[in-house]
Amino acid sequence: MNGGWWKCGLTAMGMVVLAGVAGAEAVDLKTAADWSKNPALKISEDGVLTLSGRRADISSTPFEIDPAKKYKISMEIRRTPGSPENICYVGNWSLDAGKKPMQPYYVMPAAKTDSTLAEAAVKGGKTVTIMKPAGWAEDFQKRNWGLVFNAKPDLSDLPNDSYNVVTAAEVDGDKV
Repeated sequence: MNGGWWKCGLTAMGMVVLAGVAGAEAVDLKTAADWSKNPALKISEDGVLTLSGRRADISSTPFEIDPAKKYKISMEIRRTPGSPENICYVGNWSLDAGKKPMQPYYVMPAAKTDSTLAEAAVKGGKTVTIMKPAGWAEDFQKRNWGLVFNAKPDLSDLPNDSYNVVTAAEVDGDKV
C-alpha cells in the first residue's frame, strides 16, 4: 500500500469472509465489482487491492448476515517495499434498514452520562447547557464526544442516530 494513514471498512488484499464453521461457503471479495468505487483503490487481475493517498474509506458490496451463523473476516496485508508505514483497519459496518452505515456511537451509550437540559435550548442555536452527568470525567472536554437527545434509559432507542457532535465544552459548577 502506498501513502500514509489508512482507515478501511471491509478493506483487504484478497479478503475472504467465511460464514459458520469449517466447510462454510466463503464470500470472496477480489474483483472491482465487489468494492465501492474510490480513486484511491486499484485492484489487479489477481485480486490484490492497492491503496494510495493519505486516507481511504472503502467498503465491499453489502451482503446479508445470518444471525444464526458465526463469521470470520480474513485478509492478508503487506506494505509496498519503500512506502511509508501506514495503518489499515478492517472490520464490518452494520447497515440500518435504509442501507446507511450505523456508526459506533449510535449503539455505544456511556454509563452514567444521562442528563437534562439546564436551560431551554434555542431553536436553531448551536449551544446547549446541560446538567453535569454523574459519570462526567474531567477529560471529556478534551475528547471527541456528542449529545444524543431523547435517549431512553432502557436503551430501547438503539441504534440512535440523533448524535450531535460537541466541539467545545465549559464546566460551570454542576452545568456543562
